[in-house]
Amino acid sequence: MNRRSFLQRTGAALAASLAPRASFAAQSAERTRVLVVGAGLAGLAAAYELDKAGYGVTVLEARSRPGGRVRTYRDPFADGLYAEMGAEYVDATDEYDHLYCKEFGLKVLTAKLYDGVFVRGRKIAMRAIKDGTATLPFEGTKKGRLFGQETEYIKRLAAMVKDREAPPPEIQKLDNLSVVELLLEEGAPRDIIALYTYLNATESTARPHEMSAYGLVMSGVHEGGFNEDVDEGLRSLRRLSGLEFETALFAHGRPLGPRADERFRARFGV
Repeated sequence: MNRRSFLQRTGAALAASLAPRASFAAQSAERTRVLVVGAGLAGLAAAYELDKAGYGVTVLEARSRPGGRVRTYRDPFADGLYAEMGAEYVDATDEYDHLYCKEFGLKVLTAKLYDGVFVRGRKIAMRAIKDGTATLPFEGTKKGRLFGQETEYIKRLAAMVKDREAPPPEIQKLDNLSVVELLLEEGAPRDIIALYTYLNATESTARPHEMSAYGLVMSGVHEGGFNEDVDEGLRSLRRLSGLEFETALFAHGRPLGPRADERFRARFGV
């Protein structure tokens, strides 16, 4: 099975987990118990929907906490302050995230634009980047912008995509290349890759040498991407405390309890 087939089948399985309760009810007599591996948001959401459909669900998590890469730090800070160590944004297109927030009564906060960055030992204000008075310490970057420096090297390929639902074979085969391999082939300096890695770090758990070049090109086709001029509030990006989301999902099952092997199990409907 290749990468694309795996993703398609995985996506189909997730879509099935969000199907109406009636469709599950017809099958519940044959499949009364389901094992969900991983207590990230996808696993928690799947378990929650399966539980509502009448299934007995067991969630296995290797870590000592739920949430996957969504994690909120509170203890090291003064009262009321916190930091998101993983995923933190809920886009306007994140349909199910918004549905769960509404269902669990969670408040979604307007995100704030970056005030500046700290790179290679230098603190640079966003205003100075935008007006061109500051130069990023990365070879090959253009003044006046921080984000999207890599797009210059994928424009040729992105222009080949006339229909996002049916990209040409030349684009589809890019799934066999990593982002690093593609950018180097297209003549990008290694500093462009280093900057992309830095800026992408808070949005993805993968590194560019692990990421699909196909995904990068297709993201370049999509209009309205993030840049230094975006007011994240107007873009309808919101911040949601990962801990609140995890707690809300787990509130509908029994509390987690540690085991000797540090594997946590959440039982739903059992």
